[in-house]
Amino acid sequence: MTEITYEHISVQPFALVALEKLEITKKINEHGTLYLTGKVPQDSKDSYIDMAKFGTVVEVIQKKDEQTEVLFCGILSDISIEKVQDVYYLSLHAKTATYFMDTTLKSRSFQNLSMTYATLTQNIVSEYTKGDVLFMEQDTPLNYFTLQYRETDWAFLKRMASRYNQGLYPDFKHANAKFFFGVPNINNNAVLDEQVFSVKKNLGDYIYMSANYIAGVTNIDFISFEVESYKQLELGEQVMFRELNLFVKDVFMYLKNGVLVNRYHIVSRDGLKQKYFENQKIQGVSIAGNVIATQQDKVKVHIHEIDKSQDVGTACWFPYSAMYASEDGSGWYCMPEMGDDVRIELPNTNEGDAFAVSSVSKYVSDDPDPKMDRMGDPKVRYIRNPEGMEMTMTPQQVILTSGGAGTVVMDEAGNINIDAANQIVIKANKDIMLVAGDTIKVTATNNINMKCGMAEINLDNAGVTQIKGNEVYNN
Repeated sequence: MTEITYEHISVQPFALVALEKLEITKKINEHGTLYLTGKVPQDSKDSYIDMAKFGTVVEVIQKKDEQTEVLFCGILSDISIEKVQDVYYLSLHAKTATYFMDTTLKSRSFQNLSMTYATLTQNIVSEYTKGDVLFMEQDTPLNYFTLQYRETDWAFLKRMASRYNQGLYPDFKHANAKFFFGVPNINNNAVLDEQVFSVKKNLGDYIYMSANYIAGVTNIDFISFEVESYKQLELGEQVMFRELNLFVKDVFMYLKNGVLVNRYHIVSRDGLKQKYFENQKIQGVSIAGNVIATQQDKVKVHIHEIDKSQDVGTACWFPYSAMYASEDGSGWYCMPEMGDDVRIELPNTNEGDAFAVSSVSKYVSDDPDPKMDRMGDPKVRYIRNPEGMEMTMTPQQVILTSGGAGTVVMDEAGNINIDAANQIVIKANKDIMLVAGDTIKVTATNNINMKCGMAEINLDNAGVTQIKGNEVYNN
């Protein structure tokens, strides 16, 4: 390829008298960056500052032999005008439009375990005007609870790509947030035949990646070549070099003595792979929600602290943490009710280990008398369900109630009172023994009847006592 000089390069929307410096950087998982310096007409210096705002599109275009090509397209991030003697110099920085995805920290959950990574990525990208993504990996479902927590969309999607040991590849030629999820399929049969190059082997990355994340890699995959060329290649593009089929890992374009030079790091395809990483911010996080379904020892939760809504059908099941539980099923089993407040706990950086726990009570007594407040005395403990079934433990008593229909009171003096609105039934397959150290008293309003086989004693409220049997002995 013939040389491209600064005279073949223009910068829109700025008309430069002369381009002094140009640097374009392209790396995996990073926004493409542009830095340039050039002389500007004196009568334009003020208008350039006035027109500059976040979102201003900057294009670097090369034109030679009637052929036009965009070298870089992005959004303006910084601009300055400097006067040296009587000459005005404009300096600016720009980033690819993927930077729009990296400005706002967000928190939200993805509970639909059947949702695929491609769908998740496309849903996020659709929130940006003309945003676009090309998903280059084999699409698979999430399979476990996934949480975006205090992460920008760009940082979150980088983390999702790392689950494939892959990265994000920004588009450098358009003014919209466009990128590849995984290695782009760019094969223009490019060949680099430069004789001057350097070679590097990163043994540290090889040991780390092979031991933790990628089976089957060899140290050859962590050899990289640094080559400078006038040929222009894209990030991730396939290229032949020294009879090796390699890929462009990063690009640095710059002006050298007025000529555009491209510096490449090229590696094997496995050399493009990225380390898996997690969001360190989520460890120990507790997020508020409410129960929308229960099953055995699991709950579905609308995590309302971060999610506006949650479909019950696509919500995932969280284990519910009891005070005590064992593998054989013994221990404490007390599941929350629909609508109850709970919290989703994340004990480590793996969202898949999240579980639900009970929440801080929001109970507020509406009775002005403190004695009527069920939480007015810390020494009084109770367990109660919405139907009114309750067990209360005070320093003096244990009280079991069934919504006002029955009560059992056991006190510290050894007294037991049983009160029922309907029946009290005592039944045993063998013996029932009533033993009293002093007195057994039986009282009824209408009738007392005792029966055993053919023998019967009946006492009624008219004072009549009837004794029946095959034989009656009266001493």
